[in-house]
Amino acid sequence: MEVAELENLGVELCKSLLNQGYAYIAQRFGYAITFTKAPAAAIKEDFEHSVMEAGGTLESSAFNVTIKAFPNVSPGFINLIECRFFFANSKKEVLAEIIESEAGFYLLEQISCVA
Repeated sequence: MEVAELENLGVELCKSLLNQGYAYIAQRFGYAITFTKAPAAAIKEDFEHSVMEAGGTLESSAFNVTIKAFPNVSPGFINLIECRFFFANSKKEVLAEIIESEAGFYLLEQISCVA
């Protein structure tokens, strides 16, 4: 997939998170860190917890999408789509990552608060 197409996937994820489309995200990308929860419930919990931990509100947020290639030492993975949410008056961000596999699959790998 071209970089612009990968960026579009990231924008799709960000807009879906902002619109609380957790079931759609779970169906579209899945989620690597579900533990014993349903994927949509795990996505919702992790995103809402991360926003709270960042001290932000979605109304005051902005996001950007960055594409990073995995080094050749990472067999099976091609690209990492980083989706970062920024908040007014906070130095913390929410990071959501999608991994592109060599097989052409896209997986929501994690959602977390980062400094």
